[in-house]
Amino acid sequence: MSRQGHKDAPQKLMTPEEIQEMCPILNTDIVLAGLFNPGDGHIDPYSLTQALATGAKRYGAQLRVRTEVTGLQRRPQGGCGRAHQGGAGHTHLERRQRCRNSVWNLCISGFWAREVGSMAGLDLPLVPVEHQYMVTAPIPDVKRLKREIPVLRHLDGSFYLRQEREDCLVVGPYESPDTMKTREDWLTRGVPPGFGKELFPSDVERLSPHLDAAMELVPSLKTASVKSVVCGPITYTPDVLPMVGPTLLPNMWLAVGF
Repeated sequence: MSRQGHKDAPQKLMTPEEIQEMCPILNTDIVLAGLFNPGDGHIDPYSLTQALATGAKRYGAQLRVRTEVTGLQRRPQGGCGRAHQGGAGHTHLERRQRCRNSVWNLCISGFWAREVGSMAGLDLPLVPVEHQYMVTAPIPDVKRLKREIPVLRHLDGSFYLRQEREDCLVVGPYESPDTMKTREDWLTRGVPPGFGKELFPSDVERLSPHLDAAMELVPSLKTASVKSVVCGPITYTPDVLPMVGPTLLPNMWLAVGF
């Protein structure tokens, strides 16, 4: 709360009674207090990226999908020019905008950020790991809710939980360095060419400690069926904070490491 004055994002402390009213499915007997961020939430990635693409094209951007990026040309005035493009493979969006007679570039390449960054001369400290989350089958207690519950983050249990559609829940862990699985082959050889929406084999055993804590907080999970466990790539920085903002290169900006 002492840091809140630095951001234009309201938040407040909540009592267990207020939490119970907002999230009736919780066992608040084990809750001491909560921190509510009304601006927090979750998004559908496909809808969001399509909206950004529509807005970018409206401002004159050219989007090339299913295009492998094999190199970037540095411009004398800063930033990068047109990408050398190969055949089908990686999908990469490079956004450029004229601003006061200059060109700025934004690297938003997800788990390809290390590769794309290196093309521009950046050595980005990003580590690819396997992140997994569980999706439940419909839960009657969730279906009876009158409104969607906020996204929950349980610090002691190290997991997040949110509502999926009107009657399911999603539980995902914040794994510790001792348990998280890094993609060593991606670290040494890079992302496999052509990798897109593929997933990795799940490892429910790694989820178990987080699910035990989630079942204590949300008793309905004890009898819920598992619909699916999704495991895919995500990149973290060494301090687990995202890399957002300008780089040491002129007119080169980052939004990676989330």
